[in-house]
Amino acid sequence: MMPSPSESLLAALGSCLSVSIQANAAARAIPIRRLAIELEGDIDFAALWGTGDLDFKGLGFETIRISVQIEADTPRAVLQALLDHAVRWSPIANTLYNPINLDIALA
Repeated sequence: MMPSPSESLLAALGSCLSVSIQANAAARAIPIRRLAIELEGDIDFAALWGTGDLDFKGLGFETIRISVQIEADTPRAVLQALLDHAVRWSPIANTLYNPINLDIALA
C-alpha cells in the first residue's frame, strides 16, 4: 500500500531532519548512539483536493509535532543546540516554514 501524500511529507521531513542531525553531529564530533524521530500532524481532510467543503480555509497541515530522541554522551544543552541548528538548515523544514515560489506550467 502506498503512503498518503501527508504521510510522504512527514516521511520526507523526518528523513531530512535525520540526515541533518547526523551530518551536523559528525561535523561537531558528537558520536550518536541512537537517533529516533517521531512525527505526527493535524490535517483537515474535509476539503482535500477540492472535493469536499469548498469554503477555502487553507489546505495542508495545521500543525506538525516532532519528537527527537538523541542518545549521546553530550550535555542536553549541546544536543538542543545541535537540533536547533539542524532544523534551521533543513531544506524540508525551511520549505514548510517559509513561503516559496511555486512555478507550475502545463507541458
